[in-house]
Amino acid sequence: MVKSEELKRLFEPRYSGRSYDSSRDVTENQLDSLINAAHAAPSCYNEQPWRFLITHKNRSKESYQLVFNSLVEFNQNWAKNAPILIVSIASLKFSKNGKPNRWGPYDTGAAAFAMMLQATTMGLMAHQMGGFDEEKLAKSFQISNEYTPIAVMAVGYETKGEEPLKKERNPLENHFFKGEWRE
Repeated sequence: MVKSEELKRLFEPRYSGRSYDSSRDVTENQLDSLINAAHAAPSCYNEQPWRFLITHKNRSKESYQLVFNSLVEFNQNWAKNAPILIVSIASLKFSKNGKPNRWGPYDTGAAAFAMMLQATTMGLMAHQMGGFDEEKLAKSFQISNEYTPIAVMAVGYETKGEEPLKKERNPLENHFFKGEWRE
């Protein structure tokens, strides 16, 4: 059984920084570890509705640039130093019957989070972004409307010596309700 201290050591270091070291690369073995972590995530009916478009600044330059160009300017300003940009994409239909899968984006988020935690355990930093042009990205890669891009994740090594962003959280009572609903 995993102890709460072990979980705390896993979750606490994870944060979404913005200072990537452009001189340090991510290896194929590291990418494989991220992929395997996402692959192990749970999903409704074991559908595994996630798709991850992985682009590398040096090995898939054109694809990387298309993803980068879809980011809003604020995100471009800091993500430009990340060697990896990963697009998480959710299938909106069940493969077994073609019916709408409203859990597809939720399950894709779970897989992306597993990927982020794996990155943290390997000394990498992963930052998910919602600030991107979904339509531009879908058009650039000819993604059909049966799929929806959920987020873009920058992955790489944090710049040494940079002051980390403060990880702020709202009070627990604002988000967790025991036995009754509050707005």
